[in-house]
Amino acid sequence: MGRTRRETQHLLRLVAKRGGGKHRAVRDYGDRVEKICRVHDVPAPVREYQFDTDGWTPPRYDKNGNLKLRKWRFDCAWPDAKVAVECHGGIGGGANRGRHVRRGGINADAEKMTAAQLQGWTVLVFTADQIPSSLFGEKVDQLVAVLRRALGVSDGKDQSEDQIGRGRGSAPHP
Repeated sequence: MGRTRRETQHLLRLVAKRGGGKHRAVRDYGDRVEKICRVHDVPAPVREYQFDTDGWTPPRYDKNGNLKLRKWRFDCAWPDAKVAVECHGGIGGGANRGRHVRRGGINADAEKMTAAQLQGWTVLVFTADQIPSSLFGEKVDQLVAVLRRALGVSDGKDQSEDQIGRGRGSAPHP
């Protein structure tokens, strides 16, 4: 007889705590986002934030007929701003293809994103390539700019009112 879902989830949590297994990558991406935020003065995210899904998705029932609520989590979230980051790893080819490229995973992600959007969340989805392991560089600057814009946080640089909304280097309005 095979393991129950609860037993499997328990084993995966134990493996993740020890630093191995497929769940390690999720923590690594969240760690990267958190470190980048700290270094670049972006507010710190809440890690593995579980958002409330009660009433936002069709009810689900287990095999015994008991109501089963979803326990979705964002990799990183700023609950006050209702902004979240989802890190999708394992999208490459070969044996390391993750759940984000399989039919079941894509369907589950779509359901989760829809529920989050219906609750007013802005969900920023990044691939592993878009979350660099370094703390500085062009990719980091792009990630920081996206996070700042979504959170409504200034980068501290002075901009004249003429530059705001038109981008730098734009010609003045006639």
